[in-house]
Amino acid sequence: MHKHALQLLFGFILLSLTGYDIWVSTRQPVFEWSGLTTPPDNLWTIATLIDAYYGFVTFYVWVAWKETRAWPRALWFVAIMLLAARNA
Repeated sequence: MHKHALQLLFGFILLSLTGYDIWVSTRQPVFEWSGLTTPPDNLWTIATLIDAYYGFVTFYVWVAWKETRAWPRALWFVAIMLLAARNA
């Protein structure tokens, strides 16, 4: 991966997650969160899932940067996505 592409990806992750968290915090303070599925609590649940999946993407991008061969990259991707699916 090229340095510029990584800067764009991580800049997007930073800005989008920050923007979503700011927006959600105007709807409900984080310390008032009390559940998973009912509004407005589900907004913090969504924020947590976004954060988790951004973490999985970040980890995979690091693995892809370190691993130069295509087949191990593909296996790492499958392993990380299975971990993500297991934790969702």
